[in-house]
Amino acid sequence: MEVLDLKEIDSTALNNYACARFSEERYVFKWFFENFSRSEGELYKSECNPFPSVKNILKARKYRKNSTLDVVQVDIESTSVVKCDIFFCNQDGKAFKAFSAGRDSLNITLKYYYGFYLEKEMLRRENCLKDDCLTIIGIIKLKGHSSVREYYDYCPRFSSPSGYLQNLASDMNGLDVQSLNEKVQLLINNEPLQASKSLLCCRSAIFANKYNIAKDSNKELPVVVIIDDVRYTVFTSIISFLYTGTVRDDSFQELCDLYDAANKYGIFELRDACGDLLWSKMAVEDACSILILSDRHGDDYLKLSLLAYVKFHFEKIIWTSGWQNMMFENPLLAMEVINFENKARQPQEETVRKILNKRSAVILQNIKQ
Repeated sequence: MEVLDLKEIDSTALNNYACARFSEERYVFKWFFENFSRSEGELYKSECNPFPSVKNILKARKYRKNSTLDVVQVDIESTSVVKCDIFFCNQDGKAFKAFSAGRDSLNITLKYYYGFYLEKEMLRRENCLKDDCLTIIGIIKLKGHSSVREYYDYCPRFSSPSGYLQNLASDMNGLDVQSLNEKVQLLINNEPLQASKSLLCCRSAIFANKYNIAKDSNKELPVVVIIDDVRYTVFTSIISFLYTGTVRDDSFQELCDLYDAANKYGIFELRDACGDLLWSKMAVEDACSILILSDRHGDDYLKLSLLAYVKFHFEKIIWTSGWQNMMFENPLLAMEVINFENKARQPQEETVRKILNKRSAVILQNIKQ
């Protein structure tokens, strides 16, 4: 395998692209395969250590996918998250196909796998290999797994459904059977729903207050709590969480609405669970929307993580519609992003525990009031 400086790449466009994109530490390799049409099986395999404490295994092989289709496959196996760009070039060094992967497609223990595929039919159609020679140029950039995590790592706050249910059982321990069986009638935008009064009051002071107000208004009539500020489907997700400790894997917008409602009704475990899911699903285009939500509800933990994330990806995010909307609708928050200091920040589990310990469930007096 030939290790080369970027200046040695023949294609001017490719050279400019690489120099512009990879200003940090990088590893460049170049493979040249003759008699490509007659090649079969493993074309190349090598192990390299381009960065300290990071081991990469590089592979190239050609195999027959079916009777008419051949596939060229380049695999990179790494012990760290890396940025991979693969260029398939003709005999003149001109790139005719480029692939890019910035995240691991498969994580097995400490190994990260990146796969790139090129169908040979496309080569024939474009007449790319006149001399039956294929050149593969690869650029691997260390994403700085540890340093990137220091910038914007996010430690999930919601423990698990089983942990939630254990806490719920502990909080409701000691209630008599009558209290546990008592139901409250909800009217969500004129649609009825029934739920456990003890459960609602135990998990939300807002629900407890709504219940007491309704109860005091007419003690002889069944309690009816009117909810007109949350959509019915979102509210059913709230009730589902209160009973099971699980959040449905809904669309991004549904999760945003559920996060919004959880904050509105003071159900912080649901807020944390939604925040965890939003973070795991987040793309660059979504970051500003979630940042606005976290700022609106005073969710400092999620907001700080998002500030660091947005600042780290700032050059991409400023081109998104989310950033433009934030500049127009919430310029102070946009200025906070711009002025945010990129200090190393890696939340520790102990810190998260302190945050969680400060949030006690509503004491049982709320139920007895």
